[in-house]
Parts: sequence; C-alpha cells; structure tokens
Amino acid sequence: YDGRLVPNRFNPVSLLVSNTTEKPVNIQLELRKSDGSTGDRVGARTVEDVFLSPFSSRWVQFYPFITRVNDEWIASWGRFPSQQKDLPAPKIGGPSIVSLYSDSAVRRSESKLKAFPEELFPPFVSATNTLQAVLLDHNPRWQEQRRKSLLQWVQRGGHLYVSPAANGEYPEFSGELALFNQPLDSAEIGQGRMLRCKDQAAAAT
Repeated sequence: YDGRLVPNRFNPVSLLVSNTTEKPVNIQLELRKSDGSTGDRVGARTVEDVFLSPFSSRWVQFYPFITRVNDEWIASWGRFPSQQKDLPAPKIGGPSIVSLYSDSAVRRSESKLKAFPEELFPPFVSATNTLQAVLLDHNPRWQEQRRKSLLQWVQRGGHLYVSPAANGEYPEFSGELALFNQPLDSAEIGQGRMLRCKDQAAAAT
C-alpha cells in the first residue's frame, strides 16, 4: 500500500504491465520467490493470465504471504532473461495508512498520506491485513466484492476516516458501504471504527 512490507501477512504486489506493440498479446505473468544464489524458484508458482490489446496497459496484482523479509522476488513473463525483472527490496514497516483516490476525481495535494489508487484495493479482505487506516473523500465506484472487502476490513478492526470532498461536502456512500453514512462523527462498526474528519491532514495525525 505504501511501499513497505509487513512480515507474516499477505502483502499486495501491484505490477503495471504494458504492451508497446501494435499487436495484441497474451502472456503468463509469474511472481516467484527465488533462491538468491541461483535464481531458482522457491515454493509454488503464482501465475496470472494477462491479455493486452495494442498499446495498452493494465495492473496485475499478486498477494503473497511473506514470512522472511530478505526473500528475493522476480516477475517473469517468459523463459528468457529479458523477460524477467527483479523486484526492488521493500522497506520493512508496520500497517499502512493511505488515502484512496480515483483517477476520475479531483485530487488534492495537501494530504500527508500515501495516495493509493482505489482500483487496486483488494477484492478480498485477507489481503487488507497490512492496512491500519484508510481515508476516503468520495464514494468509490467499485463492484460488490471490493465494497464488501472494505466493509469487512473495518468490521475486523480497521479505521476508516471520511473527509469532505473538494466541494466541502461529505460523501454519500452506496451499496454495502451505506453503513458508513452515520449521523455521528464517530461510530463503532464491528471491531473497527468510522470517523469523520474536517480535512485530510487530521487523518494523518
């Protein structure tokens, strides 16, 4: 979420894949843990089938359970050395505090929080265990599974901060997230909490 790894948890790994040719391509994108000395794969394969139309890009996510902080990871899409990339070693840290943003919404620059694209929010709650708090100033345009994932994360102990949008009004949530349309500035939801804050800076403190 913020570029840091939390040991002994599922950690989302987001890879942006691009097709720079004029022909569509199908690839098998693999994320693997490697033996640092030989480069051989360690453990089971994790593979996603990816289709890319000409001159297009898309995000692909993996959710490895990471136990050792010094493991080395490789993304590959073929057998040749030119078709693989060593992933940079992440910093070690605690659960993240992030601000979810939409590419279609107006982004404000004063937030001190790490901005995280809402389209990459995991569609299942087991991949949210490295999150501590989330800030939202809009109703995300998600399918049902992502809405349920955010709600379940809060119910399991997450803290959701809701701040006014650029127009000064708090967002009106829909679907499963309508539970966050609370009349109070603070409400317990399961083991977690929803809190309203006047600005994004308040959520960073």
